Amino acid sequence: MSSELANKIQREINEWKEAFQDDYFNLDDPWVRRFNFKSDDEWIVTCQADLDYSESYETKVSITIPKSYPTGEHICIVAEESHDIPGENIQEVLSQVFHMMKVQREKFLEEIPTPTPGTSHGHGDHIFGGDDDMADEEAVFIDDSSMEDDEKRKRFESIEHDLTVVRKTKGWLGCRGASGMDQIKVYLFTNPNRLNITPLLAEAWQLDLEKWICITITFSNYYTESATKPVVEAFQCGDVSIRDAYSLIDNGKVKFGLYWTVQQRLERDFFAIYWPIEQYRNTLQPKTGKNYMEYLLEYTESIIKTSPSKCLICGNKLPLEGIKPMCCESPLCIFSHEQYGLGIDLESAIKKNPDVVDLFVSVCYAASVSYVNRGFNPFQPFPSNLEIKLRDKTSGQVKTYNFLTNDGKDDNAKVREVLDKVPNLKILEEWVDEGKLKERCDEKHPLVYPLLRWILASARVHMKKLVGKEQLSEMKTDHQYILLSSTPDKERRFQELKKKYGSILAFHGSALGNWHSIMRKGLLNLSNTGGMVNGAAYGAGVYLAGNANVSFGYMRYQSGWNNSITFKSNQIGCLALCEILKAPELIQKYGDKMTPNPYFVIPNEEHLQTRAFFIYTTNQNHSVEGKDLKLPNVSFN
Repeated sequence: MSSELANKIQREINEWKEAFQDDYFNLDDPWVRRFNFKSDDEWIVTCQADLDYSESYETKVSITIPKSYPTGEHICIVAEESHDIPGENIQEVLSQVFHMMKVQREKFLEEIPTPTPGTSHGHGDHIFGGDDDMADEEAVFIDDSSMEDDEKRKRFESIEHDLTVVRKTKGWLGCRGASGMDQIKVYLFTNPNRLNITPLLAEAWQLDLEKWICITITFSNYYTESATKPVVEAFQCGDVSIRDAYSLIDNGKVKFGLYWTVQQRLERDFFAIYWPIEQYRNTLQPKTGKNYMEYLLEYTESIIKTSPSKCLICGNKLPLEGIKPMCCESPLCIFSHEQYGLGIDLESAIKKNPDVVDLFVSVCYAASVSYVNRGFNPFQPFPSNLEIKLRDKTSGQVKTYNFLTNDGKDDNAKVREVLDKVPNLKILEEWVDEGKLKERCDEKHPLVYPLLRWILASARVHMKKLVGKEQLSEMKTDHQYILLSSTPDKERRFQELKKKYGSILAFHGSALGNWHSIMRKGLLNLSNTGGMVNGAAYGAGVYLAGNANVSFGYMRYQSGWNNSITFKSNQIGCLALCEILKAPELIQKYGDKMTPNPYFVIPNEEHLQTRAFFIYTTNQNHSVEGKDLKLPNVSFN
């Protein structure tokens, strides 16, 4: 086929599309998508049309241009029905096809399909049929006075009034989607970079900073006055470089870490207070100066930013905050968390960060063999609320699997028993590739899969492996990680004080099993509590050393998980590099040069942050001064 002729047809199609932009490609009513001209083996114009206002775009259209163009008939297929369309050129053919589709679409908006025996109810049927077909179709529709043009216009004007302001705000987009007989859909988009979070934090929240966060809201047709609360869907889509909201509507849907929580908070909390819209406009809007859509987008951003401090399920404040969102200890919330698969994508974690998964399992195993001293179990938190009930197919009896003793106490031995059944990460990766991870885990033990999910989901820290030049050569180990543990608010407060006072680096060493708790509760002041191990001779607080050699003595090398690949050793030690503020009370105690005596004792946990984590599989005793180290080039703020 002649490329010159193909180029000519392409120009004619472009000219036609430009001429009929307002008629068929109006951005205020996007009912045609994926309009395309293919010029490979055949010349074909294709698109998808939404003729029934359902936004399903079920009507597929293709127009095959004859090889003898401009002579010959064009073959048009609409909704799997073929028609020969005469025309002197492609522009005339396109005009015929699109005009008939537009007529059918307008007719559908005015009339309601009423099912009757022997008639077709397929949306888009009979578009190109003869008189008999149209007679049948007319018998299917009845008039509906509730869809008068002036009512529709008022509703659409109300929506556009709100969306116009949204579109003027940097980092926001909004548009109205196709509207059906009983609903109106609105698309709101916020650029995740408005959250002002680092790439590491976005990674911990399973949020892609390169894709828009989209909130779709399906209102009833009355929009402002209906008693029916809207339905919400949250996802990410389209590159943030795309500035046209309508181009984002059909740009793929990707779940992000907080999608379910955003949906639930908006439906259950936001619309419980701010609905119907007229009530909100008459009360809160004059005080806030925000219209409905603006306030909803701000509320959405607030849900995401405050997620580490609130339970993913119930929304109640968590007793301990970390960098990663999670659920509280309520049995109902834990059940829902597992039922919906929230908080962690176990399969993805195994594929992308197998050594981190290996580490978390090893630390959990070490915690399960920790010595219970005076009734204090250092294995905290404990998976007390994980429970599976299965009915025996033969006897019909229900068997309960959990990690508790017969009298309801935490049973560390049961955790070890299940972890011993977990295969190494190489096998787990193979199961993920097969798409049968849960099935294979269940074959090992009913609690294997939920325990693995719990181990990763309950960890409040985020770890990223350092490689190559990112590593600190002075630390003499290949197992080096960035360790983030604080909420954005705590980090912000720390950075503000750091600008004022400055900071230094110091070390904290602890036994492998203790890091299970530290990674979930943070470095806490446990002096004079059941969790105190080494006493408090130098006062109450978190103990750190200026030299790594001092902290090596507190690592208490310990065996980990038997099936570990990365950390298979009976001498595993863990060391954290922390940043300490030169707060006035610490300067008063340790001098302007912050000289430890022989330790730094930090009573206020707000004055320190974990920064890096080092793992050793052999005994260490080399000397490294924290003040001589430079943190990896990572933005913590």
